[in-house]
Amino acid sequence: MSRNVVLLLVSLAVSVLPFTYAFGDFVECSMTASSPEGVLFVCPQGDGDRLDTKGLTVTVTVNYPGAVPLPDVSTDYIWLEACSGLLAACGDGAKIHASAPTNANGQTTITGRFAAGGCDNTGVQVFVNIPTEGPMPGAIICESACLPIAVRSCDLDGNLVVNLIDFSTFGQGYQSPPKAYNACLDFAAPFSTVTLADYAKYGTHSSHHC
Repeated sequence: MSRNVVLLLVSLAVSVLPFTYAFGDFVECSMTASSPEGVLFVCPQGDGDRLDTKGLTVTVTVNYPGAVPLPDVSTDYIWLEACSGLLAACGDGAKIHASAPTNANGQTTITGRFAAGGCDNTGVQVFVNIPTEGPMPGAIICESACLPIAVRSCDLDGNLVVNLIDFSTFGQGYQSPPKAYNACLDFAAPFSTVTLADYAKYGTHSSHHC
């Protein structure tokens, strides 16, 4: 272990956030993140589904290097994004921040919703980036593996308004079968088909925008 990291760990053990140290390092924390598998419907207006109401709450545990729990991390420093960056954001709407600071065990949850357009079926990923103060500011950073939550917006082309272009795209895949299946149109159960339930979900957000 390098001298910088040893001294940093000593500093972390006796300080409270924000951390203060002299070296300006970018140090990796360790993290576990988990969630059920599912689909999250989103809208540019920010009135799509919440993770918690769909049973898709993301649970996060953040530790210092060495598996020591990292408490009191601000919600500003923990967030969820789509894995492949395919969402078009309304402001900061392509991120969902933690619902509360980490507790004494370094744990928190992510329960909110995106405000975004586009479609990303590759999953979601948790990021932690805690800025540190000192003569040479740095950060404590880590990220999770991708979690199995597909993110699908009624704004299919990602221009941040639900309009006739999206309606036309939806029509090209509705209903499936017999039409070819397009996962980005599959907003509601039963999944792996595009049915009246998906059309109803889409229709309630027509003309929505940032």
